[in-house]
Amino acid sequence: MAKTQVRPFVKPGEQLGFVAPLKERGLWPPPLRDPNDPTHDHRKTATPFLVIPVSVTPPDSGARPQPNSKSFHSKGIWIEDAGGAMVTAPVVGGQYRIKCRLRNLGAFPAYGGMADFFINTPAAFTAAAGTATTLPSLGHTGFSLLMGQDTVIACPNLWQPATPADLASSIVVHAYDPFADNLVSRFDARNDRHVGRHDFTPDLYVRDWTDSAAVHDDGVEPSTQNVFYRTSDVWNRRSAAAGAFVGDAPQNQDPQAGNGTAGDNFMFARISRNDASVEQTVRAHFLFAEFGTGSPYIDCSTAADPSVTLAPGVSSQIVSLPWHLHPSSSNHLCIAVQVYSDGDPYLPPGLLGYTPGWPTTDLMVINDNNKAQRNIAVWDGVPDTEGIHFGIVFNAATFVRDVTLSVGASKGALEKFTNPRLSIPASGTTQEFKPGGTLVLKQMLPGERRWLAFSYDRAALADAGSVSVFFNEVVGKSLVNGFGFDLRPTSATRMVQAAIAFQAAVFSRMADGMGVGAAKEGVVLCQRLQETKPTAKTYAQALPAIAGIMTQSLAEMSAKFGGIRDSLGVTEDLTRLAGLADADPARTLALHRRVLQKTDALQTMAVKSKGDVADILFTVRLQRDVYRKEPLVSSDRFKELLSQTEAFIKAYPVKRGAVKTYVPFVQSLAPAFEATAGLLGAGPVRTRQAELLKSLARPPQEVQRAHLSFLNAVLVTLMRR
Repeated sequence: MAKTQVRPFVKPGEQLGFVAPLKERGLWPPPLRDPNDPTHDHRKTATPFLVIPVSVTPPDSGARPQPNSKSFHSKGIWIEDAGGAMVTAPVVGGQYRIKCRLRNLGAFPAYGGMADFFINTPAAFTAAAGTATTLPSLGHTGFSLLMGQDTVIACPNLWQPATPADLASSIVVHAYDPFADNLVSRFDARNDRHVGRHDFTPDLYVRDWTDSAAVHDDGVEPSTQNVFYRTSDVWNRRSAAAGAFVGDAPQNQDPQAGNGTAGDNFMFARISRNDASVEQTVRAHFLFAEFGTGSPYIDCSTAADPSVTLAPGVSSQIVSLPWHLHPSSSNHLCIAVQVYSDGDPYLPPGLLGYTPGWPTTDLMVINDNNKAQRNIAVWDGVPDTEGIHFGIVFNAATFVRDVTLSVGASKGALEKFTNPRLSIPASGTTQEFKPGGTLVLKQMLPGERRWLAFSYDRAALADAGSVSVFFNEVVGKSLVNGFGFDLRPTSATRMVQAAIAFQAAVFSRMADGMGVGAAKEGVVLCQRLQETKPTAKTYAQALPAIAGIMTQSLAEMSAKFGGIRDSLGVTEDLTRLAGLADADPARTLALHRRVLQKTDALQTMAVKSKGDVADILFTVRLQRDVYRKEPLVSSDRFKELLSQTEAFIKAYPVKRGAVKTYVPFVQSLAPAFEATAGLLGAGPVRTRQAELLKSLARPPQEVQRAHLSFLNAVLVTLMRR
């Protein structure tokens, strides 16, 4: 009788199909304990469990990875002089003994322990981390360590720094039992408990929050405030001056979009350190994303990253970069910075093409003090009037999911609003705004955008100062990202100027960025109004003309963008606005601001309906995860696609001008997409594959849209099988 051949799920050495989605959710590899249950200690292994501790208090349990501020400044490694005194800063000509504390938290002794000591530059250790690279050692020694015990291991050879450059060296120690608890990742102090690293260069950070000059983020990881995106030390200005600091916090200006100097801006970041003993040169990489939560970041400039040098005795320094915002863009954006030096790189991956919190709910900004983001919109409002504000919710996961936002507000804010509510336009979803509650966006496709609207009938701002509302994206019990609105009172007189400036920006975006000819008349009208310094009366008299031009411009914009419908009710509000020439100025201004907020959101909907180059890396990551699913992963026809996809993902975040490589990359995969449509049969997959093929002659953003649509059709088809 012939033997039945059982085909394995995957080839030997490859991961099983369920691993990828578990990794996406942060559930792989499985933890030894519930991290939210402090009463349940790690189970002791039946082997040695050696740990070079990064901290003394709290005790290091061996959990990895650890943030840079701990893993590069291990409390388990130090140097002593000839008299046995601990030395914090070596000097040229000194002679020092390197010592390392080691703990065995396992249930078995380490009888064959080995310790390797290395001295090298921080950059050399960072480059070698996790690779097979070998570096010259200072010395080696052996040890034995019973379970539950600590020991101190000393390098048999002295370290003798001979030049000032030597003083900036780092120490790395490997401590392991090659028979029972071996080294896992050489030189990788972040991820391997057998590796300890001690840098003499101070830890750099960008503040996530500032309450006052005395109370602020001091670089602790993870960040200690949930709203880490409101007063962070990354900000934008419309001129080269850094602007004023209020309560030691920088003051942000929304970017300006436009052609030529009309779109010129300057990004700023304040880089800090708690130890100013040495000179350090630091670079800063600036990025931006659509306002809201989940949207991937994109470089704000193709220029080289600016650098700044912190001299001895200097604890903070400001670095800046000029950048330009395209006229098709909204000026309501999230901004971010990641700073790095040879001795203190940011945790990979960088933010380019990624979203804080994804792909593995990794708390990319909260856990890395080299990164900071600002996701707050500040709006002036006339007291006792209505208002509406919008943010984008983007599903940055590569699977269909419910996106949950927790709702919060500053103290006493809820009492200031009459009938505050949340809605998802065009979905029928509306609910009361209630701090402490949640808003759930059901069954969002990967890469799908939905707009969240926060509105109210009246805001009692007169004596309130500013009030704030927050929307934090949560996954399980983890806060992964968020955004917020700050509302502050202003007078009707000041609001007239702001309303006309906002209206001018809306018309300019249509005319210069979206090719809407009718809006050019609106630009001229707003410029004429600004030159005459309008009063509330002359402003109100101009509103019927503004409303008429807006109505015509919106109709032309809709036609240019495939008939995009007015899902926000802008036209209805414009009709009301045209009839308010003799109404109360405050009420008129509030309605005009409502029209402008809705129009800005509708313009962004139109632009994004054509695709977005910021989403390219996300789309390719989705491709990788879709083609890891059965039956695609078992087919030899898609192995080359997966190989090319991995290469693209690896190169994209570090390769300038990578957008140019995207369309040829997608073109090269056309045969694989044809095979996919053939395998999955007629229907949405075949339709979307044909649309993707046609898009290849169009701009990269349109290819991205067609590519994403095809992949989601494949994903949904596989889910239904």
